[in-house]
Amino acid sequence: ICLDSILNQDEPNFEVIVVNDGSVDNTLPILEEYQKKDKRINVISQKNSGAAIARNTGLKLAKSDYILFIDADDWIDNNYVSALIQKADNTKADMVFCGMRLFQIVGDDFNNLKFVKEEAIHKKNIDDIELLHQHLIEMYIEGSLYGPISKLYKTSIIKENQLVFPDFRISQDILFNLEYIKHINNAEIIANTFYNIRLNNKRKKVKKKKNYKYSKALDN
Repeated sequence: ICLDSILNQDEPNFEVIVVNDGSVDNTLPILEEYQKKDKRINVISQKNSGAAIARNTGLKLAKSDYILFIDADDWIDNNYVSALIQKADNTKADMVFCGMRLFQIVGDDFNNLKFVKEEAIHKKNIDDIELLHQHLIEMYIEGSLYGPISKLYKTSIIKENQLVFPDFRISQDILFNLEYIKHINNAEIIANTFYNIRLNNKRKKVKKKKNYKYSKALDN
């Protein structure tokens, strides 16, 4: 469902870098079949190294102007790519955020999903450099800055500043984002929800401890 949702985008001009991070099931043959059918797909296999290294592998190969990350068990609406790129092109934004929907897996059936909630970002667009970091700190506290999903990045900012995901099992995403926002001048927010998250018992939203996070974010 993830790859199908990507290939069904109403914006056809993009590249798909799929990192096969040491799978031991039938994942690779399936990916190779997709690659044969669609020239936009580039499958890279590596030994199992974790999400951070897998994403860094994709970053090294990326040639496009913008980068979007999509987790393998999630899926996107068919206007996800076009909506975020159009916003970035029209506003010259260095980063674009959108909302997301959460679905919980029911029992052991991966495709039996229960809608949990919609998380839209109700913030103003950030175009005042003096308020930018304070505004992003507030988004960090609320959880909107977590993870690379539902966000658009500029490839040039990532490569010029040699940004990578630190090789940690947890928290590598927020650390990458905090490093990235040091180098941006503006960000745009789309209140619509285009990204869909599939949650299981091992993947739950992080509980928010506002006072602690706020002080740490201010320190950073």
